[in-house]
Amino acid sequence: MILIYPSCFIHSFVSVIFPAIILLRSISPRQYFIQYKVYIETMTTPSTAKLVGRALTQARKLVESDTEVSTIDLNLLGNLNTNQSLNYIKLESQLTSLEKDAEQREALTQELHSLEDELTLIEKSVASLGELVEELDQWSREVAREREAQAIS
Repeated sequence: MILIYPSCFIHSFVSVIFPAIILLRSISPRQYFIQYKVYIETMTTPSTAKLVGRALTQARKLVESDTEVSTIDLNLLGNLNTNQSLNYIKLESQLTSLEKDAEQREALTQELHSLEDELTLIEKSVASLGELVEELDQWSREVAREREAQAIS
């Protein structure tokens, strides 16, 4: 199948039909017939056939070239799409890793809070033991003074 672009029609209109219309206004019917006969003879000569063949060949090459460019563009878009898909897969794996890290951090934070609570309890117990030690120390001094007082008396 041969596709001919509208630009080919425009070219043929400008180069063939438009001058013919201009000539029709300025020539008599007999001259028009002679001009038409010359035009037909010109269009049926081997050189015209070659020109038409070349024009069709060029049109075919143009269509093939456009098709090739479009195919290359589509392949480029396919490659870009593949690369973006791979980038999204990488981002997904990074997101999964970040989610795991966040869960571990949350677990460590909870463990830290429980250890802080235990530490606070231990500090209170140590403070209570310190008070008991202080009280026992005072009692032992009192007992020592009483013994000294009994030993002296």
